Amino acid sequence: MQIAALEARYGEVAELEEKLKRFLPGKYCGESGPGGAAAKPVNKKLIAEELGELVKSHSGKSREKLEREYLSYVKDWQVYGSTFWHVQPQGNLELPSHVILAIHPKGVLLINPESFEVIKSHKYSDIPQWGSSKSSFVLYIGNLIKQTKTFFSTPTDTQGDEMNVSLFARYTLSLSPRVCWRSDTLTRYSNQHKNTHTTTHGTPAALPV
Repeated sequence: MQIAALEARYGEVAELEEKLKRFLPGKYCGESGPGGAAAKPVNKKLIAEELGELVKSHSGKSREKLEREYLSYVKDWQVYGSTFWHVQPQGNLELPSHVILAIHPKGVLLINPESFEVIKSHKYSDIPQWGSSKSSFVLYIGNLIKQTKTFFSTPTDTQGDEMNVSLFARYTLSLSPRVCWRSDTLTRYSNQHKNTHTTTHGTPAALPV
């Protein structure tokens, strides 16, 4: 609710009641749950009143202060800083037919797109390799000696390569927060591996300079 108040920042109760879906999860707005579960009755006016009180508590604060408070709440979320990709696992009975693959500063998450539950979490230290083609992506989980592979198909002809570059950039930055790869270097890396199935070991030495 605090995050919703920081996003809303202003508004009367009646106005907030009409905009609850914009600031709050569906369960607070009387929407059906994951998988079409029946919606639970909610008192939107009561929720809007509570939200309105929290909004008032932030009155007079500068935009910069509101942004800092917002970040103080969300920075510890498991998905904070993620890039999200819709993919279809291939040949893995442990995963649903569709998942959201989130590439974030500490690793990779596989998320159920209906419940938004994190199904699997892999740190970069557990991902010795990965690869891509135009419309597929593969993760190698384990170590350099023993690994398991998880294949994913992608909905577009470019997403596989885009995921490859995104994971490479996040991985290299995770090795040292002070390292900042130039955008032209990443562009050249992307062009070099475009339309090919590339296994990336993710070491800084592998990055063209």
